Amino acid sequence: MGQFLVEAGSALNETVENLHYSADRACQVFPALFSTPQAAEFCETPDGAAASGCWYLAANGCLPLADAWDIDAITRRVNGEAMEAVGARRQYSDEMLSRLREYAAAAAG
Repeated sequence: MGQFLVEAGSALNETVENLHYSADRACQVFPALFSTPQAAEFCETPDGAAASGCWYLAANGCLPLADAWDIDAITRRVNGEAMEAVGARRQYSDEMLSRLREYAAAAAG
């Protein structure tokens, strides 16, 4: 790692990837996952976004972490060690869980 940093010098910059691909681009970049533009377009719909998010979490071993409500571990599993905006992520997740509990209570009662 030290050698890499020496060779990279001061030109080393953080790279942030934009994962907002169009359907056609998703087919080009991930042909094994999106064999047709229709498959990629489905992921742009609310149902498709939810389904693809659930698939990703299941395929990457995040569901047990979600059951334990370990937001930090899920973040590391998805993003590596990048923990930017972790406080906002925890707050958003806790608020979502609170609203889901309210919805479940209202539906049950």
